[in-house]
Amino acid sequence: PRFSPSGSAVAWTAERQPAGAAAAGYWPAAGAADAKEPAGGDALLAGKFALGDRQSTGEALLVHSSQLVAWDWRADRLRVCKGEDLLPDGDLSEGGVAVPAHPCFDEAGGGLIFACHSLPPWRPGLSACLNRPTRLYHLPSLWEAAGGGAGGEEAAAPAAKAAPARCLTPSLYFAHMPRLSPDGRTLAFAAREGEFRSHSAGFELRTMAWPPPEAGHGSATLVPIVRGFPAATDGSSFAGLF
Repeated sequence: PRFSPSGSAVAWTAERQPAGAAAAGYWPAAGAADAKEPAGGDALLAGKFALGDRQSTGEALLVHSSQLVAWDWRADRLRVCKGEDLLPDGDLSEGGVAVPAHPCFDEAGGGLIFACHSLPPWRPGLSACLNRPTRLYHLPSLWEAAGGGAGGEEAAAPAAKAAPARCLTPSLYFAHMPRLSPDGRTLAFAAREGEFRSHSAGFELRTMAWPPPEAGHGSATLVPIVRGFPAATDGSSFAGLF
């Protein structure tokens, strides 16, 4: 969770249980009548998959009900939204899944900066693999579609789709973990310009001026990718960002 500059609001990511899931968890209890895998490798529950599902990547933790949540307890308002509802048209393939991550408030506290992983329609997991197109977005008007009464059912429901977030890193394959400087004038984040072959990789530390100009999204490399092993193993050599 990340707090707003005023300390009156907090933002985090969560996963909503699929319809029909028991409160105890996604998977049926051991020995229960419905604990066996359905024939044909179909989904055990909506949004979750059996371990034998050939469409999955073998990663048991899936993220197809991920939500971006912000709560302002002083104003008694809550914003809950799916990543797919936040992205501009064309930023996600048809049937794809958007997984928001690493939210932080902007300098005014009324908007959110967040990363979003874009998963293809065939629904792979994201429990151990970061190798997905991932970009940074800014949602400038966080509370325009928020519900009131944080303790009620109305507040727990996803808010209606509002104006889309603005993509901040359209030219980068991967960008995540955004953080604003204390003076609110510089945004720093980990990034990778091109695709990589493994589950994860070494990353650059990039910065951009904040707020970014309307006509551009330029960023500069502050710490480059370290492509070789450090010469020393005693901790005196910088091994890079991972």
